[in-house]
Amino acid sequence: MYGNETGKEVVRIACVQLKHTFPTMFDKVVLPRYGLPLIGSILQHAGYDVKVFDEHVAPVNEKWVSESDILLLSALTGAANKTYEFAARIKAKNPKIVTIMGGEHATNFIEETLDWVDFVIRGEGDEAIVSLVKAIENGGSFKGLSRVSYRDNGTSIHNPIDTSPTDLGETYNIDVIHKYPKEKALRMLIKHMKTKMVAVQASRGCPFSCSFCIVHRLFGRSYRYRDTESIIDDIREKLAYGKDFLFVDNLFTGNSQKAGRILDRMIEEGFGEMAEFSAFSRIQVAENPEMLRKLRKAGFRTLIMGIESLDNDTLNRVNKQQSLDKINKAIKAFHDADLFISATYVVGNEEDGPGSVDRIVKFSVDNNFSQIILLSFWAYPGDTETPLFSERLIMPSFDYFGGNYVVHFPMKMKPSTLQREMMRGSKEFWSLKRSLKNALKLNFRTAINILFHHYSYLGIWRQQAKYAAYLESVERDYYDENENLVLERIRSRQPDPIVMRASKASGLTINRQLEEEFVPQKL
Repeated sequence: MYGNETGKEVVRIACVQLKHTFPTMFDKVVLPRYGLPLIGSILQHAGYDVKVFDEHVAPVNEKWVSESDILLLSALTGAANKTYEFAARIKAKNPKIVTIMGGEHATNFIEETLDWVDFVIRGEGDEAIVSLVKAIENGGSFKGLSRVSYRDNGTSIHNPIDTSPTDLGETYNIDVIHKYPKEKALRMLIKHMKTKMVAVQASRGCPFSCSFCIVHRLFGRSYRYRDTESIIDDIREKLAYGKDFLFVDNLFTGNSQKAGRILDRMIEEGFGEMAEFSAFSRIQVAENPEMLRKLRKAGFRTLIMGIESLDNDTLNRVNKQQSLDKINKAIKAFHDADLFISATYVVGNEEDGPGSVDRIVKFSVDNNFSQIILLSFWAYPGDTETPLFSERLIMPSFDYFGGNYVVHFPMKMKPSTLQREMMRGSKEFWSLKRSLKNALKLNFRTAINILFHHYSYLGIWRQQAKYAAYLESVERDYYDENENLVLERIRSRQPDPIVMRASKASGLTINRQLEEEFVPQKL
């Protein structure tokens, strides 16, 4: 634990987000995650000298970081090991630096994270971060600081969560991000084979309760919108940095009235003639033709849809509140509205067997989707609300968390079978042959999009191939001749050490308050 009870002068704060250990498709996209730049901007507005270093943008300046007074880290689980090692390396260079970690991994693996850093902030840190920094400066007690976890003489203290931020008017300053590029996206694509998007946020949370989703663990069960004019001002200011925007909301269209007001103002401002927008949505928006019309007129070109599965039994089990019939009707409505569809799928569900990924890819190609993302089904160790008990989890390292790698024993096919289907499916969707076909049809936008993603996935496919061989070594005799998982056999398996450790150190119980703090609003 940080133990300077007399206080510490805080002038410089370094915020760091590292890439995953293994390649991801986002390595070729300059799109800093929204949270850390926002926290950095809040600290900057509070008077501190702040820089945000994001490896997706530029290499981290370790000299600047090691000379800081506080190191603030954020990480997804696939980058956890790199982040732990980075924190230890900086601490060795500057033993007086105070280390704080937040984000998805720290929120869900609190105890393990506290082995590496001085403090953890659980969930949203907008309000907690300044209070914690002030307490470090003043040498006061850390007891009662909402969302803060730390250790006192070896005992873990997890302060309760008082509130979740309701005033979302604070925006992030792009200039706080170290070496954020101002060059145009086309030039970046040609020169660096990279593209960039500008992140903007209109809301937080989600009113739905899909069983596989982690949103409630980060944002509670409330669904909150920013003030409309604050969003418009934010877009207007960021137009100087790029023309491709992504609304990072978990569900931009969740409240049709509030989303409609935002779209009306975007149309009034003429943003659709200046930039292109993408957003996460659900198929239910297809039932509102006026919303689709406004989305297109406001400049939206792509809706990112969580289709998740083509199996109605799966969709019902995970509480997705949609069916294949409704999905097909929504696809037609989106195409009629001249909107591109980017679809995410969770594969390796309890009902999925060999060939299920092939069906997904064929469905996506036939329906002319602009993008698909295949994510392997997974669960946090210690989560009692998932069918994936400890013996069914495959976790040689946190490095494999993130969706590209199979980290469980599926019920109806071997892990290696699923991994190779994922690899084969994405190769087919992003094939050079499909790119050439579209180019010959003069669909140059689609052709370039496929070519870019093919290049982006090369490193992923290489690592997936290596990992599939590893999976063959662990699946052994746990399946019958039809690739059905034999539960009696798998229950006798010794869980991976990291699963046992993470289960005991899980943040799921501690954070249950965060999930239950609010009830979903009726929209």
